[in-house]
Amino acid sequence: MRYRIPIIFIILVALIVGVFVYRRESKNTINSVFKKLPFFSDNKSNGEVSEASLTYNDQLLPFSFKYPSDFHTSSFTESADFNGEEIRVILVQDKSASGFQIVITPFTSADTKVTEERIKKEVPDLVISDAESIFVGRDANGLAFVSGAQSAKQREVWFIYNEYLYQISAPLEVDKTVQAVLNSWQFK
Repeated sequence: MRYRIPIIFIILVALIVGVFVYRRESKNTINSVFKKLPFFSDNKSNGEVSEASLTYNDQLLPFSFKYPSDFHTSSFTESADFNGEEIRVILVQDKSASGFQIVITPFTSADTKVTEERIKKEVPDLVISDAESIFVGRDANGLAFVSGAQSAKQREVWFIYNEYLYQISAPLEVDKTVQAVLNSWQFK
């Protein structure tokens, strides 16, 4: 029973990422190349959301972030198991459906540190590279990393705050947008 929730969650995340990647890849040629960008570079001016940005305020959880005005957000909640635990999914996309997703699940472990070793232990098949420890909203420590096979690499950012696990997934070409969103992230 202890591993039932993480397994269901992993399957759900894999399905969501698969749909997201399929939608992105169906619009690109086979020879498309993902640019690898350092996630938190020294050049912070490239990591800022423009003045014409909008603010997302979550209706269920106490956080907000800024995102570019040419993007839109949508969210939904669905039941993860028979115990009534719910998964929250937030999509942040532009008109061509390029963007990123945030998956939020209840997480009640006393250990709130997200590390590469911990993720590899919990999800042994996940390929992780370029892992960096980060802070989100001054209060949540997490890990930013690249996951996936060469043809479908994704930026992942995982962090835990107030008994919830936040998992952000995005194609590498929107890395700067994800960085800007995280730089503006606030917990209320």
